[in-house]
Amino acid sequence: MSRVVVIVATALAVTSLAGCVGKGKGKAPPPVMEPAPVQAPVYK
Repeated sequence: MSRVVVIVATALAVTSLAGCVGKGKGKAPPPVMEPAPVQAPVYK
């Protein structure tokens, strides 16, 4: 019975640590959007 408790506790600890990996890096900067090219005026 105690082995089962130890195995379950170990499994929970591993999964909780695996979920936290890489979260301390902060947010990525937003993508740089190029301004839409201005169309040249059409002379008729």
